[in-house]
Parts: sequence; C-alpha cells; structure tokens
Amino acid sequence: MLHISGQVPQDERGNNVAVGDVRGQTEQIVRNIRKIVESEGGTLVDVCRLTIFLTARDDLTAVMEVRREHFKEPYPAATAVVVTGLANAEWLVEIEAVAVLN
Repeated sequence: MLHISGQVPQDERGNNVAVGDVRGQTEQIVRNIRKIVESEGGTLVDVCRLTIFLTARDDLTAVMEVRREHFKEPYPAATAVVVTGLANAEWLVEIEAVAVLN
C-alpha cells in the first residue's frame, strides 16, 4: 500500500499554480499524485482512496469532474471535507491518496 500525504497545487519547483482556479489546482494535484504513484511502479488505476479537503463547498463539483476525467470506474472511494483554510491561503484544495500496488 502506498499512502500519499496531502498533495497541494504546487509544481515540481514548489510554485503555487492556478491561483483562484480550483479546477486548475485539482489538475496539478492529480499530476502530483500520478508522478508519485508512477515512481513506485503503479498507475492511477491503482489509487483506491482519495481524501479531499476543500475551502469552499461549491468547488466540489469541479473537483469531482476532474476526478472522473483522470480516474477510471470504479472510481476511487472519496471523502470530501470542507475546511476553513489550508496551510497556504492560495490553496483551494488538498488531496490525500492511497494506492494498492501489485
């Protein structure tokens, strides 16, 4: 099992991306998760669980659309939690993941 700590909307240089755009931030987070899973020999198909932290309930629809675009059915189990803020004020979303690698 691969437990991936909360991924945030930062590129490989640590720069915040898509400030103010939850869809763009979620896309970056999925890229980060993919990179970690692939570095261990897996793919996004191996991801079985996501925990999503959002600063705005209204952003959940966009986040779930990105989830459907990048993950295949059956989609990873997901829990969404609305929080008052994340560690950086520019972050709108943070996602933890669990993957089961063969």
